[in-house]
Amino acid sequence: MDIKKEAQEFVDEKTEEIKVLYKTVQLAYFNAITSGKEEFYKQYEESKLKLERLFNNKENFEKAKAFDSAVLKDKLLARQIKLLKNAFLGSQGDMELIKEIVKKSSEAERKFNVSRPQINGKLVPFNEINRILKEETDNKILQEAWEAYKSAGTDVGKDVIELVKLRNKLARSLGYDNVGM
Repeated sequence: MDIKKEAQEFVDEKTEEIKVLYKTVQLAYFNAITSGKEEFYKQYEESKLKLERLFNNKENFEKAKAFDSAVLKDKLLARQIKLLKNAFLGSQGDMELIKEIVKKSSEAERKFNVSRPQINGKLVPFNEINRILKEETDNKILQEAWEAYKSAGTDVGKDVIELVKLRNKLARSLGYDNVGM
């Protein structure tokens, strides 16, 4: 079998697998952020882990690397292979560390999404905060709205720092200085 045909079959097969899992992840995430319910965040976490396990497959990562290093004349196919290789790369490493990252990320997202800002001790929806920031001209009210808006970040600040540390640990285990490399 020629390399182009093999690469295309690999892309087609992995795309179908990813599509099914990705749809499940996104539906669970939508349900979680729109309801704030713990059960949906758990479903999100579990489906995200299934997707990470798919990308953690070392054999598929090696295939993607091999196809990526081959000279493919089909530019679209070459781009699809590169994207697949990079997706697999991001999930290589210790699966226990990846589980910890997914769990911490889900917890941080839940904290952030269920937090509600307060102005003068009264819970105010984010839509109202956004309206005030857009339309209000009174500096005192703007300041209160801005402080309330920023308070949501305070709830997850420590979690975000911990997530960066975990993701950097994973990146270093893969030979990179940090997650941004």
